[in-house]
Amino acid sequence: MADTIPTWGYSKKGAQLFDLAPGADLPKGFYASPVSVPGSEAEKAYRADAEAEGAPTPLITEKAEKPADPPAAS
Repeated sequence: MADTIPTWGYSKKGAQLFDLAPGADLPKGFYASPVSVPGSEAEKAYRADAEAEGAPTPLITEKAEKPADPPAAS
């Protein structure tokens, strides 16, 4: 039996405990911290606190929009 590490994962539906192999990622839709769940109350509170303190929010990454295609050469 392979060694596993009990690891909490957080999603919009709540928290769940996973037994992950060393170096394995959480399943899609789960995050390592409640403040990392996009749109969650924890994420909103984190952003509000950081903004009030003038601090950046490096733990939370926005989904980057695809850059526009460059104009076609004529």
